[in-house]
Amino acid sequence: MKESFQITIKRPRDEVFKVVNDFQHLAKAGQGKIRLQSVAGKPASGPGSEQTISSDFPGMQDIRIETLEWDEPKRVVRKFHVKDLPTTVELDFSEKDGATVVDLTVELVAQSMVYKMMMPMLAKTIRDQKGKALEQVQKQLEANA
Repeated sequence: MKESFQITIKRPRDEVFKVVNDFQHLAKAGQGKIRLQSVAGKPASGPGSEQTISSDFPGMQDIRIETLEWDEPKRVVRKFHVKDLPTTVELDFSEKDGATVVDLTVELVAQSMVYKMMMPMLAKTIRDQKGKALEQVQKQLEANA
């Protein structure tokens, strides 16, 4: 399943790129429920970086995040190694009228029967909630960039 989104942030591209790629800042926004740790032997940020996200949510396993592409401040591509649901996230940053346009593409690859059966429901939920979620993200980024 592949979904694309676009959001405009009324901040300069360099600032938006830095905030979106600051995992420590994003972990703080999770109000202590999310922890982030760099993978030993890998850079903490930028090309080739890897992090592991841990959470207090019941049943949630650690997720390794691998940076596949890094072209600051224009593009970043990451792979989230979720068990049975590897997810690739592409973020493209462009400038328009003093603001930053972020084009986001998320591709989920269901590998287990459970995830394959859940895909139609997940796709509908994403479509239904997209507007509200983008509005919340926009407010957060404009406040913190």
